[in-house]
Amino acid sequence: MEGATRSGGDFLNDRPILAVVLTVAAGLVLLGSPGPWLPGILSGPTGMDGDGEITLALGGFALLLALTNLKRPSTWFDVGAATALAAVASIGLHSWLTGGGLIEAATTTADPGWGLGLVTVAALLAVAVSLAWGGREAWVHATARIRNDPD
Repeated sequence: MEGATRSGGDFLNDRPILAVVLTVAAGLVLLGSPGPWLPGILSGPTGMDGDGEITLALGGFALLLALTNLKRPSTWFDVGAATALAAVASIGLHSWLTGGGLIEAATTTADPGWGLGLVTVAALLAVAVSLAWGGREAWVHATARIRNDPD
């Protein structure tokens, strides 16, 4: 399939770039999960007081898949890591919008802390890059089939 070959300079066509993005995002999720999700002076609720344990586990799973993908590239590792990070993004957005049940425990305003922001933004960016890469990949295969179709 001549049309499906990749050029090395296109960001969306470089599979290792996607694996690196997923690895970095998963690492940032691991960093932000135990961080403060609502601000306070050293006593504000952290991710471990709410959904941070779930995001920590999902981030660890995504990191394992992403690191494995760096060594043994597979679309399944990409999909698995991106799915885990999509779940993290949804938890982060839910916590961001509702306080994740932590607002009652906060002694300050309900503005998001850096931990929640880091978790949510890293996961959302990883999902966006994964979708962009996946869409590009589907487009390349579809156009290659059209060009090679004898009809």
